[in-house]
This record gives sequence, C-alpha cells and structure tokens, in this order.
Amino acid sequence: MRRALALAALAAELTACSTTPTTAPGAAATANPAKAAAASSARATPKPSPAEPRVGATQLSNDGQTKIRVTLLHVRKPMRSVVPGLPQRKSVEYAGLEVRACLISTTDPREIVLGWGPWSVTTTDDTVVEEMSEWSNDWWNEPLYPTDHVVKPGRCARGWIPFEVPRGARLAYVSYQPEGANLVEWKVAGARTP
Repeated sequence: MRRALALAALAAELTACSTTPTTAPGAAATANPAKAAAASSARATPKPSPAEPRVGATQLSNDGQTKIRVTLLHVRKPMRSVVPGLPQRKSVEYAGLEVRACLISTTDPREIVLGWGPWSVTTTDDTVVEEMSEWSNDWWNEPLYPTDHVVKPGRCARGWIPFEVPRGARLAYVSYQPEGANLVEWKVAGARTP
C-alpha cells in the first residue's frame, strides 16, 4: 500500500511539472515568482554607463569639420621645475600632463593649430585649472607640448603641459575641448603619478 501511495504521489508530481499553467488573457505565466521579480527588476534597471576613460585612453574630438585623436599619456604631480624657487607662489605646485594629439581629417579651410588652450584639469574640490599665463621652456627637463603649432592631416604633436594647481589638491579629471568641439575627459582620480 505504501508503494502504491508513493507511486501515486510521484505520478502526481510528474504530471504537475509537465502541465502548462493556464493564465488569464494578457497575464504572463510565472513558474517562480522570485525569478519573475528579479527578471522584472533587471529589465527596469538601466544599463551601467561605459567606464570613464582613464590615463592612456585615446578619444576623438570632433567639431563637425575637424577630427582630432587625443591621448592622455601620463599625469605627473608634482611636476618639478629645474629652476630653484619655482613656483614662486607657495600656495601652488606644478602638475603636468603628457599628451598627444593627431589631426585625422579636416574640411575647415583654415589652418589647424594645436596648443595648450583646450586642455584643463579639475581637482576633486571642483577647481578648474586652465593653461598657465607665463612660463619658460627652461623651467622643465620634459619636452613641452607646443603652444601654437600648425598641423596637417595625419600629423601629431606630443609633449608635456604644466599647470599651476593648489598645493596639496588632488586631480579628478583632465579635459580637452577645442572651441566648438565635443568635450572629452579622462578620470585621473587615484591615478598613479610617475
């Protein structure tokens, strides 16, 4: 008798597993409510945004006429001057970016000029630091990025750009945005500095 009951129970389980549940029109059939809730939650959750570009990443700057491929190669803080006593203001220190920009193409009839102007750094307290107003190539051993250099398609420029940042400030982002072009940024918070 036990055997007959066990066989009947097993048959009932097998029949229950193989039947297709019936649902009201417009309702979704759900075999496992927990899985259904998780699937519904997954559909409602937006996809994560792509990772923010970091040091070493190459990005495209485009104003509709001119395409420039830009790379942030290195970040150095502090960037030490070879001239004793610099910087003169004790509330600042130098930070440096080694960058490379390559003109891919342009339909602009004017000359395309590369320089420091489109580059800036932002600290973790949202202080935006733009190009320095005065400097000398003799202040650093590193080759500096050009400040007013005409390039032709297929040509590149590479070098260091120094910035005067508040002493002790931590860098968060590096930005590149020529006039009229899209903004490209690199996340540098926590980046190692050589």
